[in-house]
Amino acid sequence: MNKAAWMSGKYGIMVHYLSHIANAEGKKELSVEEMADRFDVKSFADSIEKMGASWVIFPIGQNTGYYWSENPFIEERIQGRCTKRDLIFDLADELYNRGIKLIAYLPVEVDFQEEDIRKAFRWNESPDRKEFMKIWTSVVRYYAEKLGKRLNGWWFDGAYDAAEKDFTVTKDWNNKRFVKSEWFDAAKAGNSDAVISMNTGADIMGYVFEEEEYLGGEVNDLTHFPWDYESMDKQWHALTYLDCFWMLAEGNTMPEPRFTDDELCGYVMECLNKKGAVTLNIGIDENGILAYKTVEQICRLKSFLKSNS
Repeated sequence: MNKAAWMSGKYGIMVHYLSHIANAEGKKELSVEEMADRFDVKSFADSIEKMGASWVIFPIGQNTGYYWSENPFIEERIQGRCTKRDLIFDLADELYNRGIKLIAYLPVEVDFQEEDIRKAFRWNESPDRKEFMKIWTSVVRYYAEKLGKRLNGWWFDGAYDAAEKDFTVTKDWNNKRFVKSEWFDAAKAGNSDAVISMNTGADIMGYVFEEEEYLGGEVNDLTHFPWDYESMDKQWHALTYLDCFWMLAEGNTMPEPRFTDDELCGYVMECLNKKGAVTLNIGIDENGILAYKTVEQICRLKSFLKSNS
C-alpha cells in the first residue's frame, strides 16, 4: 500500500520561512526570535484553508543555522540557534486540528552553513560523514518523536553527490553517508505512517532509496508530468515556485506570480487528473505574510479545479 496515497490528485503549499528572509520591501528588520514570536499560525492556517491546500511543507531549518523548534541535540552542541518559541509545534498543532497535513523540510547536510555549525555537528571530521550522521539522526528522531502524529512527512533536501554540484563547499560526500535503516527509523519514530522523500536537486525526477514513499520532485518549470500511476508503488510529486526564487532574499521585493492562470491551472489539473501531487512554493516575508497576489492566484486555481472536476 502506498502510504502517500493521501497526496494523490491533490496539491499543497510550501514556504521558505527562513531566518534571513526580508520583509515585503526587501529589508531585513526582525531578529530570529522576533520572527518566531510574531508568526501568526492561525492567520497562516486560514490562508492555507482558503487556498484549498491539503498539506504544507514548512522548514524546521535550512542552511542558515537557525531552527524554529527547540532540540537538545542541537542546543547541547551550539547555543542560540533554536528559537525560544516552538514555532513548528505551534504550527503543527494548528494544522492538525484543521485536518491539514504537515511535511517538515530539513536538509541532510550542513555543508553550506557557517564554520561554527559545521564544527558543532562534526561535519568535517570524517570523509564518510558518519560522525555527522550519528548526530543528525538524533536531531531528526527528536523532532519526529516530539511532533508525533502531527507530522505526516519529511522533505529532506541535499541528498546528492556533492562532486556533481557546482555550489557545494566540499566535494567528498554523497548518499553513502546514510545508514538507511537508522535514518528512516529516526524519521518515522513518532509516526510510522510519515512519508519521506529525499531531494536530489532541481529537475532530477528520481529517488535515492527504495524506502521513499513519494518523489521529491523539485522542478524549475511546468514541463514535468506524472508517470503511469498504476505501475508505481510510490507517489509522483512535483514541487515548483510561483513567485520569488524559493525565498524572499534581502534587497528584493515580492515579485508577481511568474505563471499565467492558464499555465498554472492547466498544468496542475493535468497532474492531478493523472493522480500526481503538486506542491506550490509561495513567497513569504519575515513577518509571516504570504504573497497576496500569489494567494489569490491559487484561490483561482482552487475554483478552476472545482468547476472542472
